[in-house]
Amino acid sequence: MFSDFLVALGGGIPGDVTGFCAAVYLRGVEYVQIPTTLLAHIDSSVGGKTAVNIDGGKNLVGCFW
Repeated sequence: MFSDFLVALGGGIPGDVTGFCAAVYLRGVEYVQIPTTLLAHIDSSVGGKTAVNIDGGKNLVGCFW
């Protein structure tokens, strides 16, 4: 059992990046998302999907919680 965890403070992009990092670090650690924008409150902080953009396209690298 890992005691490490990550905290995402901000809108959708910080939440997605932190969620992805939490999923791949040590094969998954807990993370807490604290949304600070209205859009993050109602959209990106709900659902358990995190994805990040790369040069090849949008949301190509990600994971499901």
